Amino acid sequence: MSAIFWTRVWRHVRIEEFGRSYALGTSFQEFDVLGFRGDPTPCAGWDPYICESNVVPNRARTGELMFYGRFWVRRKPFYFIVALLFPTAVVTFMGASAILIASGEAANGIVLGGESPLSLVAGLMLTMVAMKFSYTESVPKLGYLTMLDTYIAVSFLFLTAAAVLIVLLPEEMLQQLRAAAVFSGLCLLFNVVYAVMAYREFRIPVEQSPRFTFPEAKVPPD
Repeated sequence: MSAIFWTRVWRHVRIEEFGRSYALGTSFQEFDVLGFRGDPTPCAGWDPYICESNVVPNRARTGELMFYGRFWVRRKPFYFIVALLFPTAVVTFMGASAILIASGEAANGIVLGGESPLSLVAGLMLTMVAMKFSYTESVPKLGYLTMLDTYIAVSFLFLTAAAVLIVLLPEEMLQQLRAAAVFSGLCLLFNVVYAVMAYREFRIPVEQSPRFTFPEAKVPPD
């Protein structure tokens, strides 16, 4: 994602230098990033990463400087843990309860009020679809799959597998295979692997690209 920041009062702009790259301060006077306009703290829920930047004179307005930056932004991890990852994991693990009920190891009439385990899985799928729509409204629209898209897709496949097991396998077979325990173990393994991968990806390098497309220019004194 790329954008242009500009300011009429350069001394109000704070750039913190980290090696050869820059991090975004919060005192820009004018900006337009992700719909935040005029707020002195525009990125309360976002972590911006300016990886390349340059300051050049504004040819359209004499005496005014323009700050160019190519940057990456990401939601702060706590938002996704609370709003998406934890609820999605809970919904996925509930697929094991449907398998447990279908295997006869739990009282179907007590747990579901007479409904079938397949109805429970269908309800969980609808819940996950609703969570997917909620997630897509909270982030910018992208033309590629993100790690969160993959996480939701794999979680949906787990629920699909639970539905297939309930439909195809008889009660005795589900008990012999310990399908509910295996399903729970695979879900736990997937969530642990995803957490490790997400942590590694979250540690974005300070410098993303060695190239910078904007021309160098001397900054005139104040």
